[in-house]
Amino acid sequence: MIAAGLPGSLEEVTRKRIDLARAHPREPVDVLVAKFYEVTDPAVVEAGHKAFYNRRVRALDPFEDAIMVLKSLASDGIACLCVTAGHPETQQRKLELSGLAEHLASVCVVPPADPKEDAIAEVMRLNDLTPEETVVIGDRIDREISAARRLGCWAVRVDHGEGRFARPQAPEEQAHYTVPGVIALRAVIDDIEDSAAG
Repeated sequence: MIAAGLPGSLEEVTRKRIDLARAHPREPVDVLVAKFYEVTDPAVVEAGHKAFYNRRVRALDPFEDAIMVLKSLASDGIACLCVTAGHPETQQRKLELSGLAEHLASVCVVPPADPKEDAIAEVMRLNDLTPEETVVIGDRIDREISAARRLGCWAVRVDHGEGRFARPQAPEEQAHYTVPGVIALRAVIDDIEDSAAG
């Protein structure tokens, strides 16, 4: 964004981006940054969007315990499917670098601005899953959680990432479970299975 004409240092713009994402978690952060700096050139917003979604990733560590949880679920015959938003090559590279790719049965990448609901429904169809058998996990109530609720799936919100600052504004944005990190997912899946069996 700076190279495209945004005034400010890298440190200032990075800090402002974080602050704005926290204060306005439902709005496109690159647009907010441009408005804050009173820049109206759409090329600046596009540069920020491209830098975030279509970037070269050289190293990436997964969330603590993520691989252990995926292995545990797979050992119980639970398919772990990924629906993610972003540039396909970047997202695939992130999954590979983090070591998560080898533990996922499939990966579906949707454009950043597209809703995830259609993609989740298609993944369910391709894997012959009913809503009752599907647990959607994510940090964004306006993307993953609301999509899960509209589809009739279980919705689990991980209280992490930029999405953690948003608060539910409608019943469909309320998760069935909220967990502090991925390590708690195993217990949630067990609870859901117990509910279905009982």
